[in-house]
Amino acid sequence: MNSKSNKPHNGTKFRFYKPKEGTPPLTTSSFILGPEKHEELNATLFYLDSTDIQKFNADNMEDLTCLDRFVENVNPDKKFYLRHLPVLRSMTNKEPRFFLKEVDEIVLLLLRRSSNSKEVISAYSPDEIVPETISLTEVEKMFDDCFLDKRMVMESLRTEYCFAVL
Repeated sequence: MNSKSNKPHNGTKFRFYKPKEGTPPLTTSSFILGPEKHEELNATLFYLDSTDIQKFNADNMEDLTCLDRFVENVNPDKKFYLRHLPVLRSMTNKEPRFFLKEVDEIVLLLLRRSSNSKEVISAYSPDEIVPETISLTEVEKMFDDCFLDKRMVMESLRTEYCFAVL
């Protein structure tokens, strides 16, 4: 018997994100904050769509410091966008690479959302030396290990950075 058959979301695939015609493009938290405020608040970068922008209150710029805070204070039903680095010709392994900290943060938020728990458990300790990026295969394994549905994730190629949406 195949052990994967017992895991409901294993075997699912990430989808490509394609903006709908007439829909405003995604923007980043860093763009809204501006470079000085972004650095002052030690903010992390995450993508916002038109729904996020509508719900966001510019009087609370601190809500843009990290994705976790934005989800908690602004939009608990937020769609998550996962950036990945473009594949370069010089790379021997042509698999896209994702930023580990961003993958970890999104996985934790999805786990919290699915269990209605405020408890956060990280995949790594802040004291650990971890790689800054992980491969698509490793991201898929993380989703499988956490029983998360990869069909909730869309990938897209962009020139600045690539991203996927949950």
